[in-house]
Amino acid sequence: MDRAHRREIGAWRRLCRRRWVDFGAFRTLLKFQEERGTSAVLIMGSTGETSMLAPEEKRQIIVETAKMKTPRMPIFFGCTGNNTDATIANVRFAAANGADGAILAAPAYICAPESDIERFFLDV
Repeated sequence: MDRAHRREIGAWRRLCRRRWVDFGAFRTLLKFQEERGTSAVLIMGSTGETSMLAPEEKRQIIVETAKMKTPRMPIFFGCTGNNTDATIANVRFAAANGADGAILAAPAYICAPESDIERFFLDV
């Protein structure tokens, strides 16, 4: 049977929905983590649907979730962009809006020599 006519079975769940974040549920999840002794949380790390978010959605997530932080559980944000300038802008935005720190990765799909990747981190 060709792919166009194959019937998929089982449970399907959309993992990313653009233009909508349930911040009430986010608050509940952060409280749950804090009550169980989580030392810190990373929001928008390098896995998951982060790459599917538009820049304004990422900024909204930073602004809204940074308001939810407490002294007992710092919040870090994944800030890697598609290039050095975008990454620097993301880090500055997160810092200006209450982030406790940023996590960086080399931009995705960059097959650069190690020295170029090192330069990226030093520039940021």
